[in-house]
Formats: sequence, C-alpha cells, structure tokens
Amino acid sequence: MVKFKSSKDYIQQASKIMGFDTQEPGLAQKISERSMVIRSANGAEIVDQENNVYTDYCMADGALILGHAHRNVVLAAKKTAERGISFCSFTRHEVELAEHIVRRIPSLEVVRLCQTSAQAIKNAISLSREFTQRKIVVSFSGCSYDNVHTDEGDDINVKLPYNDIEALDKIVSKINGEIACFLVEPVATTMGIVYAESKFLQALKDLSKKHGIVLIFDEINTAFRGLKASYQQECGINADITCLGKIIGAGFPLGAYGGRREIIQCLDSKEDQFNDDAFYQCPVIAKAGLAALRLLNENLYKGLERRANNFFTRLNEIFKINDINAYASCYKSIMSIYFRKEPIYNLNGYMEASSETEYDKLYEYLKSNGIRFPRSYNKPFCISALHRKKDLNKLLSFIEEYFLKQ
Repeated sequence: MVKFKSSKDYIQQASKIMGFDTQEPGLAQKISERSMVIRSANGAEIVDQENNVYTDYCMADGALILGHAHRNVVLAAKKTAERGISFCSFTRHEVELAEHIVRRIPSLEVVRLCQTSAQAIKNAISLSREFTQRKIVVSFSGCSYDNVHTDEGDDINVKLPYNDIEALDKIVSKINGEIACFLVEPVATTMGIVYAESKFLQALKDLSKKHGIVLIFDEINTAFRGLKASYQQECGINADITCLGKIIGAGFPLGAYGGRREIIQCLDSKEDQFNDDAFYQCPVIAKAGLAALRLLNENLYKGLERRANNFFTRLNEIFKINDINAYASCYKSIMSIYFRKEPIYNLNGYMEASSETEYDKLYEYLKSNGIRFPRSYNKPFCISALHRKKDLNKLLSFIEEYFLKQ
C-alpha cells in the first residue's frame, strides 16, 4: 500500500506563487489534497516526488495512448530539438503530420495545426461564421467544449440538451437563418463517456445540409483511438469541420482543425484576418506527434482494444453480479464509472448518476493502493498500449474490493 505524502512544500509554494489560495479556500484545499508533484514517468507508471510509484490511468488526459515516454516519441522530439526548436517558419514535419492526418481521416480535405484544442474549436467557429455570414453557435450540454464561446452572450450562443432531437428541431425552426454552426462531440467525454444516438447525429447532418449550417465535430478525445481514425468513419456521418487534439500531439500541446476546403480557406483572401495557423510552426511537436501516429498500427489497436474490452466487460460483470449501484461506459480505451445501474444519454442522466463524494472516496482508495485516476469525476480514465494484463487485473480487484466494502 502506498504511503502518500502531499509534497507539501512544493504545493504550498505553488499555492502562494500561482494563487490557488487567494480566492476560494475550499478549492485551494482540494487542489492541495489532490495534487501530486511528479518526478518521472515511464510506460504505464508514474513516480511522485517521494518516489511512490502509481499505475497511471490519466495518461495526460488521454493523450498518451502509447504510454509515458515512449522511446520512439522521445527520440523523435530529441533529435528534432537538437536541430533547432523554432524558426519563425514551418518545416517539413508540420507538412508530414498534416498529410498523415488527412490520409487517415477521409472527410478532411484540408487540415491546419494550432497551439491547443481550445484554439482549434475557436477557429472552427470563426470559420463557420465567416463562411455562413451568421453568428449563432448551437452547442450541446455536457460536451467538452460547449463553453468555449460562452463569454459572447446568450444572443449568439445557444446550448441544447444532448441527444434531444425535439429541442434541436424547435430551435432550427425558430432561427435557422441565423445559425452558423452546430458544435457537438459525437461521443461526449466531459460527462464520462456518452454516445450520441445515431438518429441524433443524422438529424444534425440533415438539418445542417438543408439550412446551410456548418456541422462541427469535436473529435479531440476520440480521434486516433482506433484503426478507423475518427468516430465519423465508424458512424458514417461526416462533419464539415473536424477538431482534433490529444493523441496527435503525443502529449505535447497541439490542436488541429480541418474539413471542406471551401470552408477552411474562406478567410485566406482577407489579409487582415489571415491566420498564421495556416503555417503553424511546431517542428518538435509535429515530429513527436507523427512518430506516435505512425506507431498506431492495426496490431497495436487490436491488442489494446482486446484488453480494454475484456476489462470493460469484466468490470460491468462485477457490478451486475454483486448488485452494485454502478455502471461503466467505454469508448475504445477510455472509460468512466457512474454511480447508477443504467446507461447515460444526456447531462441530466449524468448529473443523476454522478456523485462527487462517492468518486472522491473511490479516488482516494485507489490512490492509497498505488493507482492514479483522474482527479475529476467527469473525466474518463484511460488504458494505454503499455498497460499490461496484470495491471488491469489489479485495477479490477481494487475497484471490486472498494465497492464491496461500501
């Protein structure tokens, strides 16, 4: 059993310098209690300042599908950095990464790189507004970036319930000539893992086509999770613009957005609005991301999905056999646990099935036994290609042990 120390000196210093303790004492205390000062990581393990070793299921919020410090990725970044980190001009590495992304996701005619996932979303929204000459953004409660533009005000920001076709039809009937875009995660990942129903995605596609609305898929968390590199390739419904992140940067901060050429290039003729993201300069990140994507072959995906599916099935069997008030949801190798027996379809269901208190207890129990889970209960936990069968068996054992003690 891990004897956890909070690295108090570092955390207290961070609280003073970074301001965690100035506004909300309760939040500051929670940050302090949950924070780990990390020393190093490798494969599926992470080591804190006191040399406690944890099996990590955060994996940089799902970005590290290959695990920590994969040799090929580290070597690619190191060799590129040795030749120069940034040049105020793009290099062949950005081009090669973009080519790889376009080749793997057929709906992308053009793709552009940017600094972060949030920036990719913002740029996609700006493009949709310029292309349609409209302002209103329709997003859906519970999706990762449904709040990225909320500072603009309710007059141009409409938020609807996830998977609610009736609410969607009503708003389109009312203001269809003013809607620039639909922004949606086809698999929502900020209320655990919640799938968009196929009829809901089809309604979005049909309405966007009928009324000239740009359909934006946020695939930041789902892209390159499996052999089919995007969820839209699985569900058969293509977006006009797709936003990417996480895995494409191999742990480095990187976003991307792409789609129909006529939309992505609609600002290029306006010199005052031309965005240098067209030639975003990130050779070290691009080379590391490309190295990671090239490793994601059919055999790797098959092995990862086999282990993840086996774990997921066994976890729900444990809940069912023991009549535990819990349910697990899964997309490929990312999963979440809810505190009710039924599946979740929208934010209301998620709120009913979520308990911060219950999750905190589960989090602390796992941490005390050398397992690192996401600090927030709305975040999925992640299985990487370097999590072994014995790692997953250990996690299953501790989850079962925890729930049976309750």
